[in-house]
Amino acid sequence: MCLADSVCRSHEDRGIALSARSAYREALAAFQAAYARAPEPTLLINMGRCLFHLGRMQEALDHYNRFERANASPDPKVAQKLQQYMKEAQAALAIAPEKSGAPEASGDNAAARETSPATPLWPPLAEAPVDALITSGAEAVVTVPAPPSAATTATAPTARRSLRAASASLLSLGTVSLALGISLGVRAQGIAQEVVGAKNFDSNLYTQGIALDRAAITLDVLGGAAAMAGAVCLSVWLARQPKRNEGRKVGVRHPWPSHAS
Repeated sequence: MCLADSVCRSHEDRGIALSARSAYREALAAFQAAYARAPEPTLLINMGRCLFHLGRMQEALDHYNRFERANASPDPKVAQKLQQYMKEAQAALAIAPEKSGAPEASGDNAAARETSPATPLWPPLAEAPVDALITSGAEAVVTVPAPPSAATTATAPTARRSLRAASASLLSLGTVSLALGISLGVRAQGIAQEVVGAKNFDSNLYTQGIALDRAAITLDVLGGAAAMAGAVCLSVWLARQPKRNEGRKVGVRHPWPSHAS
């Protein structure tokens, strides 16, 4: 039912992702919205698991019982898992009986329940045939990428800015050095022509031409090296630019079958 309804499936996927982050109250609302759209019985188990982690044991049991009434002949593996969940809720209820009309757990107890590690939900729907559940021995696992640490988030933009600044500086330095080297080289060639064309050999002019020629060669070499280093820094900076669609995907779809009522 839910598999054929895109709105229901969207609510279901959101509930699974929220459950994986231990946001059980929001996950419960998402599963309830999915069930209101298409009353898939297995969603009742997911709602029950959220209620269990919120400390609402009796309501969790009520949802498990509703699943049993809606699906009189569930798959044996589903039935076995459901019995485990019911025993957990009954044991918790026996230790701390809920009072009729009592509000939800609050304070430190509520915080501890909502942040406790999530018990994997029994998968409500997916594309595989029902027989796939019989041969599969593991539960659905929803993978939610861990958010980057604050240090990583702060360091990455700084490193990219440093690379961009370094590439710009090196390219500018290389360009200026090459231009100056070419200019000095042209001047050295002019002096050489003057020395050759003069009737009397001018040693001072000759020495000046040699010095200019050597300076031109040095500047050309340094300018070329700086330009190459700047090009490398620029290519690294471009390669490290974040992709536009990066980080939009929250998790992966659980590979589990549908249970028709």
